[in-house]
Amino acid sequence: MNASISPLLKLFLGEEVGSALYEQIAGTPLIDEIRSGFEVRLLESLHRSGVAHFPEDRLGLYLMIAEKAFDSDRRLAQMGYAFAWKLWLENRREFADGEVAKALLNRISASDLSMTRMVDGTHREFRHDQMRGYLAAMHVI
Repeated sequence: MNASISPLLKLFLGEEVGSALYEQIAGTPLIDEIRSGFEVRLLESLHRSGVAHFPEDRLGLYLMIAEKAFDSDRRLAQMGYAFAWKLWLENRREFADGEVAKALLNRISASDLSMTRMVDGTHREFRHDQMRGYLAAMHVI
């Protein structure tokens, strides 16, 4: 995956910004932790949101996205974790907007976070099972 990170960052952010971000993380432990294009997308989202320092591992990457999504609102975070757990137990990625409180929907569907995407105009889904799984695991712990 390491060889794909730089080209993806350049594709997502442009040649100059993508190269600079790659150089920033190239000498850190995080570079060897990236396992998917989705995780490169998370790097892009964090960069666009103004994050200057990135975590050292994948778990920290998911934690930073969750913190951005829930903006230190513990109640909202707990709702998000419980909702992801419910979907996990039901073996579902897709959900309708009406299944979740509007405040939570606004945060997990924020385009700058890359957590969910619109599927068919009426349903959303978690972009990657790892995000759904991370949020569900946070509910359990």
